[in-house]
Amino acid sequence: MDKHSSPDQLKRDRLLYTALFASFLLIGLGMTIIGSVLPKLIREFSWSYTATGSVLAAGSIGYFIASFVSGLIIQRLNARRLIVASLVLQAICLFLFARFRSPALNFILNFLIGIGQGCAEVFTNYTVIRLERDGSSRRMNLMHAAFGIGAVTGPFITSLLISLSLGWKNIFVVTGLSYLFMAGAFIFVPFPAKT
Repeated sequence: MDKHSSPDQLKRDRLLYTALFASFLLIGLGMTIIGSVLPKLIREFSWSYTATGSVLAAGSIGYFIASFVSGLIIQRLNARRLIVASLVLQAICLFLFARFRSPALNFILNFLIGIGQGCAEVFTNYTVIRLERDGSSRRMNLMHAAFGIGAVTGPFITSLLISLSLGWKNIFVVTGLSYLFMAGAFIFVPFPAKT
């Protein structure tokens, strides 16, 4: 996005950056919604604190593994395909999360959500770096601010849905639908060459 780019290229880069920004906001939101319904989840499913902690930890484990592996193979993969796949994976797992009482099943679902989040983070960072042609870090800093905005608004959105009597489990469905919408948007957003 430097000053020597053509107007068409600048427009394409802005569109991609906007989509990445929205996606990062959703990832931040997705990382906080499980914690915001934790009391209801424990009460309804009668999970022990050990089981609950394990389910919560699963997301971080998946995130770590995906971040580490993605960093090693980033040059060989297509960013568009990976971001779309990671958003679809997260959406499917969110649709299924807390639909079953089993801590083991929810552990696997949250682990896969973490995998999707880790992949999306690495490839978002990779793509933003490629857009940041002038050597500054302004856009990357703003991108990570989007994550923070999502993380802060997640519990508020959850509280709003619960106050509207929509049911605490539906926050996962609403978030999953948002992820699917973003996955669809990335199919049409232009990515830089060799990304």
